[in-house]
Amino acid sequence: MYTERVQLPSRGQFYGGKLPEGWVEIRPLKTSEEAMLASPERDRMEKMNLLIERCLLTKEVPLSEMLVADRMFLLLSIRNVTYGPEYRFTIQCPDRTCQGSVPVELVVPQGLQMRILTPEDKEPFSVKLPRSGKTVGLRLPRVKDEAEALEFANKDRSGRTAGEVTYLFRLAVHIVSIDDKGVNRLQALDFVDDMEGADSLVMRRTIEEHDCGVDILVERKCNRCGVSFQQLMPFTDEFFRPRVISSRPGQSSSSSKEGPFAGKPSASNSK
Repeated sequence: MYTERVQLPSRGQFYGGKLPEGWVEIRPLKTSEEAMLASPERDRMEKMNLLIERCLLTKEVPLSEMLVADRMFLLLSIRNVTYGPEYRFTIQCPDRTCQGSVPVELVVPQGLQMRILTPEDKEPFSVKLPRSGKTVGLRLPRVKDEAEALEFANKDRSGRTAGEVTYLFRLAVHIVSIDDKGVNRLQALDFVDDMEGADSLVMRRTIEEHDCGVDILVERKCNRCGVSFQQLMPFTDEFFRPRVISSRPGQSSSSSKEGPFAGKPSASNSK
């Protein structure tokens, strides 16, 4: 069975030394996983998590305990070792008078910008909010937070929409302390619910600055009208059902000490 060692963007930080330097081993998709992806009975998030759990051979840290950023990197890497690094798709020009189609070809994940964590990155990290004057201690999101957010939204009886409740919950899970005093999830939710927009903005930006992972924001210029725009990389049928299979990274990439998947920090946002 073909396998590949890949190095997570987190570099194993926040996993208690269980993944030294963030190295894990993965394998390609099998037909049984392709069948699972094609099944309409499973939720999209459930499919993704099951797929990664099956293809991730390193089990020292459960997927549920991993950073969301590491999961995205694993998804891209599994696609790479299964079908090769080239991912082709088209995106539509946002100019309503144009509506042209812009072809895109990416090499995933190596061709994408990535911020990696360093030993200097610590949890919790803190920020003083400009409106409330409170200092909040924060942590990065884990995969399990998404399931908890969905469960909380299903049980909520406040009259809010599921989207509203999920948004508040996903912001609250980052908060571990307020003015150096530890808080539980309900206390964090109450704090977020009453937070002014300016404080929310500063908090979200602080989380983004401390987070790691692959940047899937695609920047392109429409050849038809000349408009430059940005768009998140779409996950089309071509992602897991490509029409062309390229060579595996182990066959096409030059060998190095860190391996073909070793991430490089973004020049713009690395520490």
